[in-house]
Amino acid sequence: MVPRLLAMIAPQGANSETVEVREDDRSVEKNYNETMAARATSLLPEEDFSAIYDAAARVLEEKQPTRIVSFATDGAAALAPIDYLHGKYEDLGVLWLDVHRESVTPARFWAKRTLIFGSVTRSPECKISGLVKNPLDPSRFIFASTRAIEIPPSQKIQIENESVHIAGPEILENDCNDVLDWLKREGITHLAVHLDMDSLGSADIRSGIYREEVTLKTPTADFSHLRNLKDLLQRLEGKVDLVGFGVMEYQLLDAPEFKELISSLSIFKR
Repeated sequence: MVPRLLAMIAPQGANSETVEVREDDRSVEKNYNETMAARATSLLPEEDFSAIYDAAARVLEEKQPTRIVSFATDGAAALAPIDYLHGKYEDLGVLWLDVHRESVTPARFWAKRTLIFGSVTRSPECKISGLVKNPLDPSRFIFASTRAIEIPPSQKIQIENESVHIAGPEILENDCNDVLDWLKREGITHLAVHLDMDSLGSADIRSGIYREEVTLKTPTADFSHLRNLKDLLQRLEGKVDLVGFGVMEYQLLDAPEFKELISSLSIFKR
């Protein structure tokens, strides 16, 4: 439902086309307990990753867009657009931003992120590393999060092995110089931005499992990150071609600020 609402409020360019991507139905005989247990820990099982990827990849292969705007309820939906865009633009870079604090433990938070990172970069340590066809060099991937200092030792080792650059929310400050320096250093002229705005976690919403983390205090809205993000993206559009923009786990609480943000980006108007 939330992706449909976002599609409704998003600006529509003259050449825009909206397509709703649906996963294929899977057999109910699949190990249900394993599936629900994985979702309870904020980790989609491999079958779910593959189903989400395949459904989106088929649409992209048929439509052959030059730019992609995607709205979804899980970060796994970013895999196919990133893979497709890297196949089209060899110099693609990916800026992945977590701008809200998700109310789950650091172990669960980072276990999911490292799984996605590993699939995008096709890390040999990732169990779904063979999913994408056009793996991204880790140097062209930046992940920025308010939880950058909370990485558990096991995930930290994996991230270091994958050489993915992890940054804190300060990357949205300092006049965006860190991001601009990265673009120049890596020769990136085409950019995909993934914006993860969740606060509770997809497993709570989709599976209805009542996890112990719901006892944690849900953070209050912090619109300063959205304002900083708007400044960052506007500066980036002046330096690179923004060819991908994905929004996951959106909070309706931010609707006015978010609408102002996306209305300022040219990728929505082309």
